[in-house]
Amino acid sequence: MKRNFLHALLLAAAVITLASCSDDDAAPSNNFSYDGNTKKITETGTVYLDTYPTTIGGKDVYYHDLDFSITEGVEKNAKFSSIYFTVSSFTKTFNAGTYTFSGKYGSGKDLEINDGSLYVDISWEFIDQAVTYDFVSGTFTVTVSDGVYTIDGEGTAAEDGKTANAKPFKIHYKGKLSED
Repeated sequence: MKRNFLHALLLAAAVITLASCSDDDAAPSNNFSYDGNTKKITETGTVYLDTYPTTIGGKDVYYHDLDFSITEGVEKNAKFSSIYFTVSSFTKTFNAGTYTFSGKYGSGKDLEINDGSLYVDISWEFIDQAVTYDFVSGTFTVTVSDGVYTIDGEGTAAEDGKTANAKPFKIHYKGKLSED
């Protein structure tokens, strides 16, 4: 009886240990993807926030440009990938909230994604021939804690914004944003 109890206790301990070591518990890495092509946002890339004010219908509105850029390789073999978007809010500070894509500037709405585009694996040598994938739809959720931003977003983007050819994109970023 003692032996069966010991075996049951060891089996329970093993099950608990294996369940608690799941890969699902790992924090997601900073990355963005388009049409299944994932790019990791690293500290060697560029992550910046630029804020500028305007007045629309007598209201102060602030546009916040965010850019997450990655360069892989060197010189002529380098490839450039980026996700860039502009959001608007009624505050000078880029605040927490859920931002929804409108594709419009000048509407004077709070928590709105005004514009966005991404590039994947552009050759520096042929950058002038690069294909731009413009946002067609999307929602971004932003949280802020002690100056650390968490941005989770998804939507669709298409070459030159052609809705019929839209493909999915996602972004996850957790870290600081340097102001430009």
